[in-house]
Amino acid sequence: MFGKKVDVLEGEVGQLKADLEERFGNFQHQITSNNERLEGKFTAMEEMMKKLLEMKTNPATSEVRETTDCHGMGGNSNPLRGRRNSEVEIIEEENDMPPLEPLSIEELVGDMTNGRLILSEGGGIPSPRC
Repeated sequence: MFGKKVDVLEGEVGQLKADLEERFGNFQHQITSNNERLEGKFTAMEEMMKKLLEMKTNPATSEVRETTDCHGMGGNSNPLRGRRNSEVEIIEEENDMPPLEPLSIEELVGDMTNGRLILSEGGGIPSPRC
């Protein structure tokens, strides 16, 4: 009788062990896929930040790119024409950026869809619309 109970317990322990190994494998797979997905998002965000930095350091180059990206060579010579808010103040000082506050990962990642990063507070870095 005790031998039968031991056999049953050994079978149950074996089944629990198999279940835990399967769950652990699934968990590892989920971690790996999440890591790959986040790496892709950070790579895309890094590329966007490089483009923004390039636009900040080379405003003439970025203006040329803006006029030729969607409209071909020499397309829209005035990139500000047609925009709704005509009361835009352009500050050309060295300290035109306010002090930066650290952002959390959730604020940085936001929604990465269609090549557009949308920050959680409603701001965003729009991609060119062609």
